[in-house]
Amino acid sequence: MAKRQAFLAVAAVLILGQLGACETMGPPARAPGEVPAVMAPLPPAEIAPAHSGKTFYAQYATGGYYQEFHAPDGRTILIEPDGQIYRGTWTADGNRICYAYPKLNDGVPYCFEVRRGDGVLAHYFVTGGKAGQPAAVVIGAIEGNDLGVPLE
Repeated sequence: MAKRQAFLAVAAVLILGQLGACETMGPPARAPGEVPAVMAPLPPAEIAPAHSGKTFYAQYATGGYYQEFHAPDGRTILIEPDGQIYRGTWTADGNRICYAYPKLNDGVPYCFEVRRGDGVLAHYFVTGGKAGQPAAVVIGAIEGNDLGVPLE
């Protein structure tokens, strides 16, 4: 719990810095979900290690904040901005990360290209009308399941 509180304090400083309330700390001010101008695809060999065993605190490009734990065995927990909790699976597939949540998207997997730039990790849409656009930006990551929610 102390680890979570420390992270939330750091995240608050970063968010305040992004909102311009703290100009001397944190990353450059960005709009919700905005990513650095130069984002390079993460090499396929780095996709799984960048996610496995980590809880992500992230922001959708639309502005909502979510949390997601990636268990090393491929299971995942997603807590949406409205507090809904979903359990599913994740896999690294080439230069993409794919998620399947039985209660979302009719259980059909959806995949994102993973890119990194200026110390920021982001997931990008790979299909549909939003292909090539950012879907979400990772604000922070903590080792282990920091959600306080069991995998099952």
